[in-house]
Amino acid sequence: MFSSLLVHRMPSHIEHWHQNLPLIVLSGLIYSLSFVASSYLNTWFEFSHSTSWIYLPSGVRLLLVLIMFESGAVGILLGTLVIDYLLHNPDEHLYNWITATIAGGSAYLSLKTAQRLLRLDPVLSHLKQIHLLQVCIIFSVISPLMHQLWYFYNGLTQNFWHSFAVMALGDLGGSILILGAIVWTQKFFRMLQIP
Repeated sequence: MFSSLLVHRMPSHIEHWHQNLPLIVLSGLIYSLSFVASSYLNTWFEFSHSTSWIYLPSGVRLLLVLIMFESGAVGILLGTLVIDYLLHNPDEHLYNWITATIAGGSAYLSLKTAQRLLRLDPVLSHLKQIHLLQVCIIFSVISPLMHQLWYFYNGLTQNFWHSFAVMALGDLGGSILILGAIVWTQKFFRMLQIP
């Protein structure tokens, strides 16, 4: 079902990085656009610094890593850099790089953790809906934990545990909405196919 999207699996050893460059740029662009589009919704759902009750770009981050693996993570990192330099902190180089590394790295770390804990095959060819839900849950713990530790360290979060809990719920909700939409869209188009 979901595995049909995973046809373009990148090799673990990126020997020819220039071959992956289009996927990296594409994933960075997709993530950046989802962030900008979501920023209009965040005014309704924002709880604290970069913490929302429902955060759709988290679902996009997870989707990009599930489909493009390492290239998705690097694209997310680059997309986050563009967002931070253009929209947030153009003079905060260390903050921007660490934030971007957390954005791409936490999604990739979540995937690798899920593969190990759930014994998923390396190319995710037999991924079922229950696996997607489990990956969403793992992601909604790892990503908020890494982000909120960084925000708390920088004095951007007043209450670590409240912000962590809200970000975890927001990441889980955003991930389930995005991945669920993909699964249901696939099912819908499969129903329309003539046997």
